[in-house]
Amino acid sequence: VVGVLIEVPVMLSVVKIVNATKPWYERGPAVRKVGAKGRLHT
Repeated sequence: VVGVLIEVPVMLSVVKIVNATKPWYERGPAVRKVGAKGRLHT
């Protein structure tokens, strides 16, 4: 019971933070990805 009472507010807080920072990770093309062999792909 205690786990649920702690988990639900924590998860709601995480969702609120993720939704508030959505523009940060929607700028996808500005970030370069590293390939499997460590080379940068543009």
